[in-house]
Amino acid sequence: MQNFIKAQTSKSPKLTMDAQKGRIELKGSSIMENSRAFYEPVLAWLKEYARHPKNTVVHIDFDYFNSSSAKALISIFRALARVRKEGFSLTIDWCYSKDDDDMKECGENYASMVDADFNIIEKTP
Repeated sequence: MQNFIKAQTSKSPKLTMDAQKGRIELKGSSIMENSRAFYEPVLAWLKEYARHPKNTVVHIDFDYFNSSSAKALISIFRALARVRKEGFSLTIDWCYSKDDDDMKECGENYASMVDADFNIIEKTP
């Protein structure tokens, strides 16, 4: 399975999805007008990955994301649920800046919805 990499733009996050290492990273802002179109290939990749998963670490470090991206994150977490069902570990590291209580709260909300080892991590400057 090939890795999936997308460069960060001013409106879309950097995506690095490495099937061999079981490492997925989303970093930056996710404020696209049509986040569904942006995340469709991501979800397709995750569906394929979930057929033969590994112990998986997901690192999410958003500066900001809009409501349609929030929905996409739920879909991503649902797609990753299969990793646990197949007997592999799933760890999600949700990063937030010290003064960003909203981002911290978003992470806490997702943690309550996802069957994963969910870490809320304060970024150091």
